[in-house]
Amino acid sequence: MKSRSLFVLGLMGLSLLSNTTFANDNVKIKVAKQAIQSMQVRSYASPALKNLIGQMEKVEKQIEPEMGCEMPEGFFMGYGNGGAGASRLQATVLKNGVVRATWIEDWGDRRYGDKKTVDFDMTCQGNRCVIEDVRVIFKPNDVHSLKKSYKKVIKYRQCF
Repeated sequence: MKSRSLFVLGLMGLSLLSNTTFANDNVKIKVAKQAIQSMQVRSYASPALKNLIGQMEKVEKQIEPEMGCEMPEGFFMGYGNGGAGASRLQATVLKNGVVRATWIEDWGDRRYGDKKTVDFDMTCQGNRCVIEDVRVIFKPNDVHSLKKSYKKVIKYRQCF
């Protein structure tokens, strides 16, 4: 009888864990889509990533007072010089927990640009998820991480 009770409790625990995972997946997708639609990461970033973004902004203004390093958060979500929206936005959670978002640049007036692919690393606590890093995937071997790029500028105090 004791082992049956433990088995039932174990199943209940797995059910709760999978429900939490599913809920977190939905929250992750929502956060990724909101970041893309707003073209910025900061509002959805972890405290550590917000701090890194702030450090980068200070350093880049010291390096290039007028233009900075021209590495806005939106660049790491696939946006170029701005002006395009996101059409046909989709996001899924991969097996490793990373959120992969894809969309087509929408320049308005039925003018569409390139397909964009971006990965979001996130952590979740309860029903709240925050972004830890963003990687824009231009091509399979051409991936740019916001976190790595910003750390490089801060460390070497130069724009890349």
